[in-house]
Amino acid sequence: MGITNFNREHRRGLSSVVGAVFMILVMIGALNVALLAIKQQDKVTQAVVEKSNSNVGKLNEAIKISEVRVTASNKLNMTVTNTGGATAKLVSVYIVNETASPKVQYRYDLNNIPVDGRVSVPNVGSNLALTIKNNMKYSVKVVTAAGNSATTGITPISQVALPMSLTIIPPTVVPGANVTVLFTVTNNLTDYNLPVPLTPTLSHTLSCSPVGTGCQFIDKITPSSQTIQKGSTAIFQWVTWVNGPDGTVLTFNASLTNAKPGNFVITKSNVQIVTQAQGSFQAEQIVGADLLVKPEVFPIFPGPFGESTTSLALWGVSIANPVNQTMKVSRVVFTLTSPDAQGNQYQLIFPNASPNCGQNVALQVLYPSHGTWTCPGTGIMMWRDTANPEQIAPYTAQSFLVRVQPGIVASDEPAFITGVTVFTSYGQFAKTGYAGNMRDNGGVIGNVYLTNTQTPATALISSPTNHMFGNMSSLRSGVPFLFNVTLADLDSSTSTKIKSGATLIVNVPQGFTNVNVTSSAGFTGITKKTFTDGSTHIEATLVSDLGGPTTSPDAKILSFKATPPAVVRPTVFLMHTLTDGVTTDATPFSVDAFGGFALVVRP
Repeated sequence: MGITNFNREHRRGLSSVVGAVFMILVMIGALNVALLAIKQQDKVTQAVVEKSNSNVGKLNEAIKISEVRVTASNKLNMTVTNTGGATAKLVSVYIVNETASPKVQYRYDLNNIPVDGRVSVPNVGSNLALTIKNNMKYSVKVVTAAGNSATTGITPISQVALPMSLTIIPPTVVPGANVTVLFTVTNNLTDYNLPVPLTPTLSHTLSCSPVGTGCQFIDKITPSSQTIQKGSTAIFQWVTWVNGPDGTVLTFNASLTNAKPGNFVITKSNVQIVTQAQGSFQAEQIVGADLLVKPEVFPIFPGPFGESTTSLALWGVSIANPVNQTMKVSRVVFTLTSPDAQGNQYQLIFPNASPNCGQNVALQVLYPSHGTWTCPGTGIMMWRDTANPEQIAPYTAQSFLVRVQPGIVASDEPAFITGVTVFTSYGQFAKTGYAGNMRDNGGVIGNVYLTNTQTPATALISSPTNHMFGNMSSLRSGVPFLFNVTLADLDSSTSTKIKSGATLIVNVPQGFTNVNVTSSAGFTGITKKTFTDGSTHIEATLVSDLGGPTTSPDAKILSFKATPPAVVRPTVFLMHTLTDGVTTDATPFSVDAFGGFALVVRP
């Protein structure tokens, strides 16, 4: 019994010792685990610090390949730009031939080419041993010492279809006149660049035969090659003299040298005499409710805008208010656009000699009398009055007219693009798609406009009492109205005139009835045609050369009566007036003055 108790007590003591030892071992293990966790956390923290420092270093440089092309010797030539604050060092370039199968990759050292912050470095890669093939597609990657990179690509023009469009000005041409062809090419690539400048090609054919003296093209202006960067558009311009019998069809086919098969654009035009060419140019009726809150813009342009040191041409725009609220006009801007991306050809058409807009003669304001006319930039003329905008009453129209001295151009310009933009209380609106022309020496200033007299000498007066108008606002429904349309040579030179045979064309709007010519001194061959839509077409041919026998302008007036249609409220109608002819110069130049005139008919 005693021995049994002793064993039981001995086992109890031994168990206590074992438990204590186990607890000590557990505590030691936990301590080791804690130490290991601290050590690992320290490594993680150190890695985060190192990564943060690396990221900060990378953020201090920001490189991109801003331009890439292939030189004439088939070498890669890049411009690398660093928009960051720290200097980047270019260590290598990777070039992959994407066309080869399998793809071939080349790597070259760039020897730490430095690119300072906010700086571009050109000619990167031009010394590489690699020769770029124009029929291959490549991807290019530049790497810096900090690990940053920039990528781009090169694709041959033969592998990409570029959006193209072709515009013919004018769309219908009279025999023996110039045609301007505008070829627009857009580079909408995002990841790849075109390696070389684009060279435009144009083929043209005539339906008449045999091709010879009476049926031919003569190219006068041809465009040069242009480099088109990603997201940019280039415009190429040809000017071609065309001759052929009435009804001849012109076909133009434009593309690019080495273009992708099928990447071309074709358009057609026609050679027609004036009667047929203008027959479809029907008058336009403007009804306010149909236009919602969009004002309509009717421009008045000279043609040609002949160079002169003393005379002033007429420029203007009629603006119609189609709603029952007063419209405020704060700014009107005339813009001449050059196919040349630099605009060099037109730098003096509107001389930047603000506020006079002329080399020798200050401009002459016709309407409105308030505000200021200036020429704030190349090829721009502007009227502005933001403090006291011109107010146009509901359902009426108002003209903005100015006479300005022509500038100069480096060579004859048969077709520059013209446009006018108006800024109103309803928003800004523009009218484009018109073409003007100009000689590089003294020449005709052709204009058409409305007047309130049948005396040519009076119709030429614009100051102090104005007789030149861009709109008529006193018409009444059912009451015959006398229209006086003036064809003028506003140039003061006696050596050049509008040649006899030129045609004055008037398109009387739809709804106007009982159209009859009442006076046509200086014109012959008066014709009148009424179309099925109710519009009337009047033509008159100039009897003799139009130009001052002395150093003064000259004009002829065509007068006709017409009865306005019945309306229930004031309504604006549009009357187009234009000319077709040539000058008396040794090398004739087109006379193509144009005007859109607002006619306000009241109940």
